[in-house]
Amino acid sequence: MYKTLLLLFLIGCSSTTKGLPSLSTAHESVRMPVQTLQPTATQPQFAEPFLSLKDAIESAQKNSPALNAAQFQVEAQAQRLGVAGRLPNPKIGVKSEGDTLIGFSQAIPLGGQGGKARAVETERLHAAQLHREKIAREVEAQIRGAFATALSLQIAGGIQTERVVITRQQLELRQAQVREGDLIPSDMTDLRIRLTSANAELERLTRNHHLALDELTTRMGFTNAHNLQLQGDLSSVLDLPNLNRLLARIADIPTVAEALSNAQVAQLRVHLADAKKIPNLNLELFYRQADDGQDAYDAAVLFDIPIRGRASANSRIAQAEASAAQQNAQLQIQETRLALSKSHAQLVQAHATLQRHQNEITPAISQQMQAAEHQFAAGETSLEQALTQRALLAQAKLQELNAWRDFMLAWSAMNVFIP
Repeated sequence: MYKTLLLLFLIGCSSTTKGLPSLSTAHESVRMPVQTLQPTATQPQFAEPFLSLKDAIESAQKNSPALNAAQFQVEAQAQRLGVAGRLPNPKIGVKSEGDTLIGFSQAIPLGGQGGKARAVETERLHAAQLHREKIAREVEAQIRGAFATALSLQIAGGIQTERVVITRQQLELRQAQVREGDLIPSDMTDLRIRLTSANAELERLTRNHHLALDELTTRMGFTNAHNLQLQGDLSSVLDLPNLNRLLARIADIPTVAEALSNAQVAQLRVHLADAKKIPNLNLELFYRQADDGQDAYDAAVLFDIPIRGRASANSRIAQAEASAAQQNAQLQIQETRLALSKSHAQLVQAHATLQRHQNEITPAISQQMQAAEHQFAAGETSLEQALTQRALLAQAKLQELNAWRDFMLAWSAMNVFIP
């Protein structure tokens, strides 16, 4: 018996000397050993192999094909606006068959068509800009979600490594007791199974962490960046947004604002179509030179005759399209209200779960571990019991980390609704 107590005391001193890795809190980033990255054409050009959320969002928005396409659409629409409302190109004709005939023709739109055309293209530019903003928000939300997943798996890998170390120390303690004859070999079976499971879980976390980094860096426009370490503080997530304030500003949410702008474009096109019911005025000027050298000038004013009904049909088409756009905008408002309420409810639930872990579960288990450590230091309990409490605390921190991840994912989904 005395030999066993002496052996336990020596093992405890050895564990104290070497020291267990400190259990990282759920909001601290665990740094793992990394290799220095050599920047290439397909890797992020960072000074260090560490990536912040801000850098990830900036890289994704810079390299996003969808966002770049939206920007090109804005630039194309800006060019359309630059020439909107201008007079049509004049026509010049030259004919020489005996007499020489030179003609000039200029169409002049009436009914304020030029101003209405500029109004349409101006609103189209606004709609294109809103669409670009919507895509930017979606890209940011995707990056925030991918970053949260990768960061949580990175931290979880560190905590799981500590669990493996604790389980291995428990197994070494059992082996020492077996050698002293205080236990039989079968008493180590459960710990060996637990160690195997812990190693398997660590491998799973490492594999999922690599997959999460793949998704994150791919969305950023890069590849082959497994060695990147994410820098971030999970507790830096913003406070919960107020649902009533968001609903009051629903027209400012990018998806709704784009739908309303498209409806406005359709309505302006109705005004333009009504203006085009008035036939264009066409001014023509001719110069004629006869064979005998006589000069002559002719002038004419021409009107289109609206007998085919195209102008009226185009007006009715524009009116129907405007009505459809208005209904689509109302549908978008309804869908956004539902999605906003659902997303906010999920965020509130995730926040409540996180707070329970932060304020109740993890602190309680931490106090139990501290008490076990004091008892072990005073010789009132065994090292095995202290290690058990350390393992329980590591498990609680993993559960709190999962709650952080769920909260950050819910926040990422909510971010697209914030004006």
